[in-house]
Amino acid sequence: MNITKFEGCNVTYAENQDQYEPLPAHRTNDDYGVATSCWTLTFRELLRVIFTRRIYAKIMTFNQPILPLKLTTEKEIDDE
Repeated sequence: MNITKFEGCNVTYAENQDQYEPLPAHRTNDDYGVATSCWTLTFRELLRVIFTRRIYAKIMTFNQPILPLKLTTEKEIDDE
């Protein structure tokens, strides 16, 4: 999967952290601070999803409680 910058991005996470790839995202300006990022599947990944209907989420928690996560195929950005 490739990180994809999209219309509405207003922040880039890990922009100056060599150990991470920069992550363009849209972050809401509310108490939740929801960050939405966009990922483009390679052709091989797309075929795998079509045939298996599965996507795995790998989250680095650094041994802390996991934060809520939602995967979707729609943009779902609330401009507040």
